[in-house]
Amino acid sequence: MTHERDALTAELGALRKGRGVHERNLQARMGEQLHRLFGIAASDDDTTIRIRIGERVHELLADAPPDLATAVLAALGLHPECRLRFLAERTDWLAAELGCEARTARRRIDDGFALLVEAAGPRRRLSSRGEGDGDGWTVRSFRATLRLDGPGPELIDERQIVAVRDGLREIPVSMSLPPAPDTTVLERDLVAEVLYGGHIRAKDRVSASHFRYWLELPSTLQAGQKHEYSVAFRIPPGQPMSPHYAFLPLWPCEYFHLRVRFGQSRQPAAVWRLDGVPPRLVDEQPGHGDLLELDRLGEVELEFRPLRTGLGYGIGWTPTPMPTP
Repeated sequence: MTHERDALTAELGALRKGRGVHERNLQARMGEQLHRLFGIAASDDDTTIRIRIGERVHELLADAPPDLATAVLAALGLHPECRLRFLAERTDWLAAELGCEARTARRRIDDGFALLVEAAGPRRRLSSRGEGDGDGWTVRSFRATLRLDGPGPELIDERQIVAVRDGLREIPVSMSLPPAPDTTVLERDLVAEVLYGGHIRAKDRVSASHFRYWLELPSTLQAGQKHEYSVAFRIPPGQPMSPHYAFLPLWPCEYFHLRVRFGQSRQPAAVWRLDGVPPRLVDEQPGHGDLLELDRLGEVELEFRPLRTGLGYGIGWTPTPMPTP
């Protein structure tokens, strides 16, 4: 197992050199471990290999921290905004995207590939593959409604997905809860309820702040078929929420609509738009985006198109200080 892991690490390291997946004659650059990992056949051409690499890498990085996922995609030349000729150029691009130095970007790439190898270690196939050897879907549109005027924050997540392979039976639905600033609450919990379009088969606590739910679809999808589902995520009362909400797509998404309801009695001191923000800046305060105005009911509505993978889109706010007793 250790030998295979080391071999996979070496083959992935070689694959990211030069133009990455955009080099010619990819068959010659694929070792035994990469052929197994990506399901490459001897008859596959460069275009087919490139598609299979992209789909499998996105699958393995589904629950990775956004900065590490972006680092891997950039290094391999899979990021749509980073298809530069040399790895060094892609590393410089990554450094600019993450707002860090080149040496830090190189560490992010190494950390990302280590995570990729770890995820690929058991060669665990998502059950959404059905009986075949294919997997994958894309998000056509995403509509989110965040309610902050109730006993606890509630997010209504509505998405339309499109299957890109036959036999799609279930998909992972993930949600992260970054810790709220200036709070002593360390244990975080999240409640999920399917409103339509599926059934939660299982729940994984990936980390202290990251939750993953396995959504079983009503019927098996074939390539090209669309499906809509909605999930309500609720944070229990008394558990503070970080003062921002951001969607960081790892797959292409054509359209994102966000409505946030603060309510008339809980309006924040300031609200701003997060539009294509690098992951590290999403959590920073104060905001760096355009300031927004709420309507008379304490709501704000935003639209985003197009979206770039690996960047954050949403809203941030400065809560109004609670009155001192």
